[in-house]
Amino acid sequence: MSLSAFSPRLIIGIDILKLDLNAKVGIVLLLLTVSLLASHRAGLLDVSFDLLAEKHKFTLHKLTDGTSVTVHEQDKDYIKASCTIENLNGYRFCGVGLWLSGNGNGVSLERYDRISVEAKVTSLSVEDKTNTVITNDNHGLRVYFRNFNSEYSNLDDLQSLKFNGVLYEPVKNKLTTIPFDYFNVEGWWLSEYKVQFENAQFDVSNIVLIEFLSSEIKQEGQYLVEINQAVLRGALVSEATLLKWMLLIWCLVIFYLINRQRAGLKKVSITDSLTGLVNRRGINDWFSTRLNRDGLVLFYIDLDDFKKVNDSYGHLVGDELLCRFSEIVLATTKQDSQIDLHLFSRLSGDEFALVLKKADEDEVNRFAQALFEVFSKPLKLTSAMIKVNFSLGIAICETGQFDFNEYLNKADAAMYFAKEQGKNQYKIFDDHIQQNIIFRKNIAQHLHKAIEDDEFELVFQPMFYSHNLSIAGAEVLLRATSTELEGIGPDVFIPIAEEYDIVVEIDMWVIEQTFIKIMQERNMLNSRSMLFCINISALELRNASFPKDFKKLLRKYEIEPNKIELEFTETRLIEADHNALNILKQLKALGVSLALDDFGTGHTSFNQLLNFPIDCLKIDKSFVSDLTTCAEMKTSMINAVISIAKSYKLKTVAEGVENIEQYLYLTHNGCEFMQGYYFSKPISWPELLKFMTQGQSEHLAMAASKVDIKTRFFQ
Repeated sequence: MSLSAFSPRLIIGIDILKLDLNAKVGIVLLLLTVSLLASHRAGLLDVSFDLLAEKHKFTLHKLTDGTSVTVHEQDKDYIKASCTIENLNGYRFCGVGLWLSGNGNGVSLERYDRISVEAKVTSLSVEDKTNTVITNDNHGLRVYFRNFNSEYSNLDDLQSLKFNGVLYEPVKNKLTTIPFDYFNVEGWWLSEYKVQFENAQFDVSNIVLIEFLSSEIKQEGQYLVEINQAVLRGALVSEATLLKWMLLIWCLVIFYLINRQRAGLKKVSITDSLTGLVNRRGINDWFSTRLNRDGLVLFYIDLDDFKKVNDSYGHLVGDELLCRFSEIVLATTKQDSQIDLHLFSRLSGDEFALVLKKADEDEVNRFAQALFEVFSKPLKLTSAMIKVNFSLGIAICETGQFDFNEYLNKADAAMYFAKEQGKNQYKIFDDHIQQNIIFRKNIAQHLHKAIEDDEFELVFQPMFYSHNLSIAGAEVLLRATSTELEGIGPDVFIPIAEEYDIVVEIDMWVIEQTFIKIMQERNMLNSRSMLFCINISALELRNASFPKDFKKLLRKYEIEPNKIELEFTETRLIEADHNALNILKQLKALGVSLALDDFGTGHTSFNQLLNFPIDCLKIDKSFVSDLTTCAEMKTSMINAVISIAKSYKLKTVAEGVENIEQYLYLTHNGCEFMQGYYFSKPISWPELLKFMTQGQSEHLAMAASKVDIKTRFFQ
């Protein structure tokens, strides 16, 4: 069925159902406002009071200034009053009144705003000078609302009742509606009783008498006053009042919706959209508004190698894993009667925080072990079975006074320590970890000082061609010369520099100092094919300005890009995202070579390797060091790396070669380049220049002569 087959009303209804609550409430209020105003204008909210229908409840009051008056009351709801005017002196009138109250407690007519009257005054017989009887229907009619007020009224003196009146010309057999606004207080009455201004206004709050009178009669004779209808009309509320109430309702509803929206936005801002847990902002807010400062236990959880799940199975599976992990952890805490959960938060990515009520260390250990037991078996997801490993750091707050960020950092430090110890385990923050934090902070401070005071130096690890051991290049290595960093190598201070965001400055210092040395020996190096390999932190892969900064240094020192190779560690490179890959491609476009260091120690897949624009694989020294023990797994790994490199047309460099057997095995199996203590330890720049100018040593020449491609040393 086509969409046109549906009525417009149905389509609108479907669309309204899709609107959020704010829009629905707004539409309902608008419709309600329009409906009420339209109903008011149409009279649907009107009220009425038929005086004639209720006349049996009142007392008829005969009014005349003539000799007689007769009131005719029949079954029908009307009143007739006839009177004979015999004397034209004084004020002459004819009519009736409805006495609403005789004790001063009249009726309030404030809910009404008009009166509808069908009446007529008829002159029955008037004789002119020729003694002819004339019928005259052209007489005005007065309507009075007589108001009682204890300040100036006396029921024994009817004249003291306030005269609120109006004069109009009745139309025969036609209902005339007179708004209350047309009524005025009689001027003669105000003058007679000297009423002050505040009581001189039209008032219907306490009406005791309603009168229907002819206007002043100017001829003697008989007159008839007929009241066929007399109905007070008004509305439940005035239009102005209705608008005020609707405005008030609008204001209250808008105020409610704004607060509801604010609360909704607040909830969204502190809730993780994927898992539904509290996010980092939410847990911060919870702690900042927490009045009860009893001791707490903080668990900091980080999933191990979570990026591999996204890379191998896709982000949908990764998201499902995070949700299932959250559900299982939450269920575990609820099932443990000895653990009282305060809060469970997803801090970011694959990091979570559990906040428990105070527990002793034995309980904390027991619950931590229970968590690992729950995830000891692979987790069944929709499209995969995945073994979940995680590292857990725990901080116990004994006292009532604590700083959330301080304890979060402690739990984070304990988690980091657990990862360093091999992952998939937990660690409670203790003095040892505290000392480690202090140590790392001190190292970071010393690194800042070393950069400012230029307390670094470069050394160079020569790299050789395998087939003849002629020098092919050198790996640039960094050493700290300051007293505070004495004995601390790059394997220690570089991770700390990365942790404290110092490594970018160090990288640029190493690159620039290397370029300065190459520039100074430009003439000598131009005659040689030397490649300088510079280790770069993987954090540069998040630094969008790194390719531009690197390019500036190349131009500044006029360095040929083909003399430079940038090395990235595989274990860090596997975490690279699309932005990082783009940075690698920008560097490659500059003409420099890219190397993957410590290849084989990480988990780079063949597809990832194909995506990375690299030129060289460096075989980690941990594989090379076990060659002399004929470790089958190590040799298989080396052969696999070399085979992969050949398949992808990449060069291979073996690191950490320390004896002749390792050298011969690697050469025999096709490794193209070598470096290690067997050939040379890291040396200074002058020693490297000397090494290049003097050529091979006897030691290297002898080693090269032992290469026999047809001989296998590992049978």
